[in-house]
Amino acid sequence: MSYFFQYICAHCEATFDVYRSRFFCDECGDILLADYDLYRARNEDYLRRGYSGPGIWRYRALLPIYAEQHAYVTQGEGFTPVYNLEKLAREMALPQVLLKNEAQNPGGSMKDREMSVALTGVAGLKEQGMYIESSGTSAVAASRYSALAGKKCFALMPRGVPMQFVGECQTYGAMVKMTDWHRDTRKTVKKEVEKRTRLFNLNTEGIGLRIEGAKTLLYELMDQLNTGLPRVMLLPLGEGVTLAGVWKAVLELSRLGKLQKKDIPMIFGVQSDSCPSLDAALRKYEPEYSTTLDTIAPDLYFPEPLLRELLVRIITEFKWEIILINDEEILSTWKHIARLEGFLLSPEGAATIVALEKLVKQGKIGESDRVLVVNPSSGVRYIQSIGFLKEDKN
Repeated sequence: MSYFFQYICAHCEATFDVYRSRFFCDECGDILLADYDLYRARNEDYLRRGYSGPGIWRYRALLPIYAEQHAYVTQGEGFTPVYNLEKLAREMALPQVLLKNEAQNPGGSMKDREMSVALTGVAGLKEQGMYIESSGTSAVAASRYSALAGKKCFALMPRGVPMQFVGECQTYGAMVKMTDWHRDTRKTVKKEVEKRTRLFNLNTEGIGLRIEGAKTLLYELMDQLNTGLPRVMLLPLGEGVTLAGVWKAVLELSRLGKLQKKDIPMIFGVQSDSCPSLDAALRKYEPEYSTTLDTIAPDLYFPEPLLRELLVRIITEFKWEIILINDEEILSTWKHIARLEGFLLSPEGAATIVALEKLVKQGKIGESDRVLVVNPSSGVRYIQSIGFLKEDKN
């Protein structure tokens, strides 16, 4: 069973047939989003009886998979645990702080969801491999799932990226090139690569498919939380794919009659003040960026997100917000949570807790609000790059 029946442009809403060799709008050039027959899905009460089994593919009828497709590029992504951070909640005088720990995906990050769907969705295309520009776990996941799909992968990464990420990509068989993170430089490298190999670009053509993988985060939270979604969710924000995925899940769940307007969480996207790309777009200022990676949270470093226009529209429409944090705050909170709750978060996960503390102090999160933070990846891969192996005399 599949309710997937067309693509729709995120900008002009032109519609297109599912069988395509490219994933951009022929009318305006914007990205295409998968569209579903939600009227039929609602009448058949799909979310009550339409799926079974663990992982994101239990939602396959609401993923962009052709009806006749039965093979998926997967190793059991999704249904990562939700933990109750009771000590942190007491510290902040909140009734509940939940942690969705995406580090427990097969490849150690929430990007596994995206790449599982993306590599499954392009299985029939003729491209020899995948192309990805990323400073962190997107490149690792792309390398991993390309290997699973039997495809080549070329990963372009900024100078200064932790060598752990480079090593992981190379171990999966990806070709990695590090360069200055300037738009013109990246375009030049991409053109040189395309002269030699036909590649599918996961940053542009594949972004709509990746959003579909990201949306499963909210679908499964609906299944996992018997008391309903929390009033507040904090998401790390780099490329913006996760936030776009949560937005798309909100729309679909609402149209399926499973989520009322009053129950839609307040979303805070967390960005680094060293790379405030979306905050700058919302507040209309021109930030300065380093052309090398100079942050302990590489997944928050994405100066030019393709989804900028869509994300600005989403945040404005839903009155969601962006919170900026810095590296010093991340490092302090990272150590604190490890010692308080026993979780070694990624820097990006620690960033969401920094943001939570700020919001509590500002009075934007009240003493009756249930909160959920997302840890997007494993903190273990950051140990050496941040210097935790140095002696800590405290």
